Amino acid sequence: MGHRRARRRKACLLVLYDDGSDPATAVRLYEKLITQDKVDLVLGPYSGPVTDAVANVTEKHKMPMVAPTADTTSIDAYPEGNTEVPRSR
Repeated sequence: MGHRRARRRKACLLVLYDDGSDPATAVRLYEKLITQDKVDLVLGPYSGPVTDAVANVTEKHKMPMVAPTADTTSIDAYPEGNTEVPRSR
């Protein structure tokens, strides 16, 4: 895969892990993605409770997380200081 920008291509590597819909596993895997795999951004999990758990990890590391499928309204209750999980209002 590549991203075209100003007539240059950059490689894009997708790293996937299965959290089994378990918040504790997801936290461990997101820590690994950020600290060991050195990813540039993360995609949020599907489940609301798992998204809530990993939002703390992404905020701690100032890592952008896109969570378009999170099935929770608790994201709206994240503190205003949490800038790593964008909100649409």
